Amino acid sequence: MREIEGMNTTDTQECLDISEVNVKLRLNRAKTLLRNSLSAFYKKEDILHFHLNRCNNMVSRVLNQI
Repeated sequence: MREIEGMNTTDTQECLDISEVNVKLRLNRAKTLLRNSLSAFYKKEDILHFHLNRCNNMVSRVLNQI
């Protein structure tokens, strides 16, 4: 919800009926799990690092393709 739908933490908290801390915690855990899953398929040096706006731009392009 936070990353794909662009919801803020408060809206996500209300939608899922969990605390704001849990929203942040779950998002961080999901990112870690995804990173670990992807690392099984790619060497670390083959994975591009994206930060903030660069990451948002990449996500937008991928979602537009889907």
